[in-house]
Amino acid sequence: MLSIFPQSKALFRGDIDMSADSETDTKAQKGRANHSHIEFAQKDEETGGSLEGAPTDRGESFPDGGFQAWRTALGGFLSFVASIGFLSGGSVFQSYFKTTVLPGSSTSDIAWIGSVQVWGCYFFGIWSGALSDKHGPALPLAVGTFFMVLGNMMSSVSTKFYQFLLSQGFCVALGMGFIFTPALAIQSQWFLKRRGFAVGFVMSGQMAGGIIWPVLANRLLNFEGMSYGWTLRIIGFMQLGIMVAAILLVQRRFPCAMEQRPMPLKQYFTDRSTMLLTFAIFLMNLGIYVPWFYITPYAIQRGASASLGFYDAAILNAGAFFGCYALGMIADSGLGFFNSVIVATFVCAVISFAWIGSHGIPGVVVWAVAYGMISGALQAIFSPCVSMLAPTTDVIGFWNDRSNYRRGRWDRLRTITPDCEILHDPQDPQFHERLSCWTDIDRKTPTASILPRSEHDCLKTVKWALQSSIPLVTTCGDHSTWSTTGVEGIIIDLSGYVDVRVDAERKAATLVGGDLSKQVGMRLAEAGLFTAFGNDNMVGVNPYFLGRGASIISSITGVGSDQIVSARVITAQDGGKLAEVTEKEHSDLLWALQGAWQFFGLVTQLTIRAHRISQLLKQQGLIWTGAFIFLLERATEIAPVMKRLMADSQRATAGLNSIPGHRRAVPFQVLYDLHPLVATGDEAPIQHASDAREALCGKGDLKQFGVVGLHGFDAEGFVRTIDTWKQMVHDCPDAINTGFNVQRDARAVKTPEVELAMSLYDIPYWQNNLIWHTEEWNHRKVEAYNNECISIMRGDDQSHSVDFQNGTRVGPIERRYRGQAHLEKRLD
Repeated sequence: MLSIFPQSKALFRGDIDMSADSETDTKAQKGRANHSHIEFAQKDEETGGSLEGAPTDRGESFPDGGFQAWRTALGGFLSFVASIGFLSGGSVFQSYFKTTVLPGSSTSDIAWIGSVQVWGCYFFGIWSGALSDKHGPALPLAVGTFFMVLGNMMSSVSTKFYQFLLSQGFCVALGMGFIFTPALAIQSQWFLKRRGFAVGFVMSGQMAGGIIWPVLANRLLNFEGMSYGWTLRIIGFMQLGIMVAAILLVQRRFPCAMEQRPMPLKQYFTDRSTMLLTFAIFLMNLGIYVPWFYITPYAIQRGASASLGFYDAAILNAGAFFGCYALGMIADSGLGFFNSVIVATFVCAVISFAWIGSHGIPGVVVWAVAYGMISGALQAIFSPCVSMLAPTTDVIGFWNDRSNYRRGRWDRLRTITPDCEILHDPQDPQFHERLSCWTDIDRKTPTASILPRSEHDCLKTVKWALQSSIPLVTTCGDHSTWSTTGVEGIIIDLSGYVDVRVDAERKAATLVGGDLSKQVGMRLAEAGLFTAFGNDNMVGVNPYFLGRGASIISSITGVGSDQIVSARVITAQDGGKLAEVTEKEHSDLLWALQGAWQFFGLVTQLTIRAHRISQLLKQQGLIWTGAFIFLLERATEIAPVMKRLMADSQRATAGLNSIPGHRRAVPFQVLYDLHPLVATGDEAPIQHASDAREALCGKGDLKQFGVVGLHGFDAEGFVRTIDTWKQMVHDCPDAINTGFNVQRDARAVKTPEVELAMSLYDIPYWQNNLIWHTEEWNHRKVEAYNNECISIMRGDDQSHSVDFQNGTRVGPIERRYRGQAHLEKRLD
């Protein structure tokens, strides 16, 4: 079905009808229409890549290693050495301020400098987390570096308390805040199974800095006779160099061009569980840093020399250095992050009280090691806990500063719908697997995907969402951009709710929310029936029927929406109501479902008409599938031939399928006479007609699908669209696999018994434009070319055309209803 060319070539696809039963029912043939199919698509000149292509890898699983991951971890480690490590050695400066720089100030006054640093580290981290999510970590890290170095340089020339408070307090705190969150949170984009170790490694940079800076300051101040000012300047220049290296090493895993959604502040501040976790972190941070700032003054008070007092700070940080690794590895090995937090918090509290009994120098040293290990471990383990609760990987920075904890909400849903599968953990591979069918441009990340197993589950889920004021959308089978939502809402994925019930006597089938085209086709064929279907096995039948549903057999059955007999629909009325929709009950809603191209609720069940396979004129519903392949440069020659073929009323053809008429002779002999590069064809039962197309129907990398209904086919206009396409590929080479497809009904499609809002049965031509493999940066440009092609085919008479886009519904509504006059008629 597909050919790969080593040179610049093109595909032309025409449907092949190799033969037909000469003994077919002539009367039934009068119900035939003719669909022909043209498709052009250029192949990559160098690689000869096929149309199917691989979806863009958004990396929704976690590498848990590799060069990029570990370089990011190293960058985070260096960031903590330069910033938070300086904060961890704050007790050195606390002591030096008291004895030398500000001898007239009290210890409590001087403590304000370190306290402001701790406060600013977390307070400014709130904004840096959101900034990192939006623009990547490099920007906040650079901003933080500037203010941290500036603060230390200004502190080196300060002489008064308020100057130290502003420079080394607020300014340095601002810098640390913009470094702390991005450097730590970015690790959770790269690691899952080894997250505890990776975060512990990054946090150990704080302790490494807590060893380096006190020892360096002690050496410069107490042994080299360096002034306080030059000591800070040297430290500032070293911080600058370390941070430049860190910024170059840290890499964001997801592109900054990803869709940015407003942060769900309201959900965060109104969730009780979230507030409890945040309060717990607040209490931990309120007390855990006290020993870090007072260990040096305390050691000196207990008889240690100034030099040994400086080293006590380094000893405490050395203990914390190993604690970060130890608890992280224990959590990874099976204890879990939350259990580790509980154990570490209890042990830390016990050791804190042991400080009271450490009187001599040996006791202070032993206590510093013990407290350093457990408090360092506790600080390191909180971040992965918070990251586990973030609804998406692209808002981890935001969540690391707000500690969103929403599991209680899902527990409530599980209570009322125990059979539902609820995927809300952004670290769960299944959560992201459910989103992989969307393109990299269209993909959004909801707060959860809910997979109901029954109609009861669907009803309870809708009621729960309405009561919780959570937006929801439904999806089934292949996707569309209006069947997804961002972090503010949920997706109800109906793929787990499947059942096909066929009533052969009534020639009807009852389909539920998650049924797919292939499943239904197989069940109907077993009963000797068929119905209107598209060319993709993975299409969800309910959205297919609700969205018009054109197919290769529309001339026999009518469009998909004409098949709808009744439905069961969950609406938002009365907080979630299940309605039985028939011609007698809720008839207005049935009319809307049959033809308004919209969903008016969650459709849990459709009853549709079916037809005898004998109407296809072949035993077992056999039809032919195949393709002609020509060079692109022959489009001018091929288009007029195809136009003549489309006037042949002996067969119905569309896509890659052909339903034969009565003639046994080869119907497309004129195409064979043009000597195609490839001509294939074979018979297949109608329920298997789309099997060969499955590789083409994956939606993970399909960027745009546009259809325009036309009143006539202009061969010259079609060639102009090819020329426009050539210009598009010249400007946007990544869109090289874009293709065009034209289908034709030789007579009007079967007229429905009741005229629906769509009223498309007298539109004889349909042109499909498929835009494949475009990048985000040029998507709009490629889309503009697509619209230009559609405009060429529509011509001047807009009232004889209708548009349908699966990528958007923001276009003029009159184009969907064949002009303003027709729309007004329908609205009346």
